[in-house]
Amino acid sequence: MNLIIIGNGFDLYHGIPSSYQHFKCYVEKCNNSLYNKLNELFCNSDLLWSDFENTLGEPDFATIRLDAEDCIDYEKSDRTQPDYDTYHFIIEENLIEIDNLIESFGNWVKDRLEKYIDLIDCSKFNLNKNDIYLSFNYTTLLEKLYNINDDNILYIHNKVNNGNNRLVVGHRNTQEVENNCNINEIYNLNNQGEDVENKYLKKTFKPIENIIEYNSNFFEKLSSINKICILGHSLSVIDKKYFEEVAKYVTKETKWIVSYYKEEELNEHKIFLYDLGIDKKNIEVHKIYNITLNDHLDF
Repeated sequence: MNLIIIGNGFDLYHGIPSSYQHFKCYVEKCNNSLYNKLNELFCNSDLLWSDFENTLGEPDFATIRLDAEDCIDYEKSDRTQPDYDTYHFIIEENLIEIDNLIESFGNWVKDRLEKYIDLIDCSKFNLNKNDIYLSFNYTTLLEKLYNINDDNILYIHNKVNNGNNRLVVGHRNTQEVENNCNINEIYNLNNQGEDVENKYLKKTFKPIENIIEYNSNFFEKLSSINKICILGHSLSVIDKKYFEEVAKYVTKETKWIVSYYKEEELNEHKIFLYDLGIDKKNIEVHKIYNITLNDHLDF
């Protein structure tokens, strides 16, 4: 039995406009006020749209705090009762905008990306319905185009239209916000703001360890896997723990076939797999359009 791991490059390769740059265009067009606010909340808004999940964990807290301080009316305060509520509220109001962004992300997948699947007239790979699939995508491309049974797919971050389950998207910033500026320390206004900021970081955190534990049965059954094919995954650090879990359960002789798109990804992918403890003799790296699966997995 083989394991096929699906990343966003798989959807892109089929013509679905699913990159973060495409999401940027969606937000700018459909919610311009949110788009403009995000440019204020992040020091490098361009990075937000190229490294979306990681950047969610790095909003410009210093600017947000200064904005909150500017809203405090000291003329109406005797300074023995500092305006905690205003300071707290302004920070929270700014960070709620980012929560709205995550909601917009779900709407984008549901209202835009899913509809593109119906426009695809031919498949790119000869996928075996009896294999098992680990999908990092949110669309149902595997089911609709390739007729893969839902029971054979683990959507590790949930999928669109899956009841009330929210799509999992978030950062891996494990550091709590520190008291790193001197705004009204005498009245503990910093501490008030930091509580809100830390709640935000926790709310937008991707709980990979919990997700792995919840899906432990899936990973524990991988000992029978002979070959793994990774299609369209960037092998980013943020998802590395999932691949460590896969490597932990498959045998040392399991073959790994990995796709890449850009030339600079070739060595990056190899290093990523070496770090997992995969022997280089068991690794094949190919351009995604050169992988037919029949050739490399002997279907």
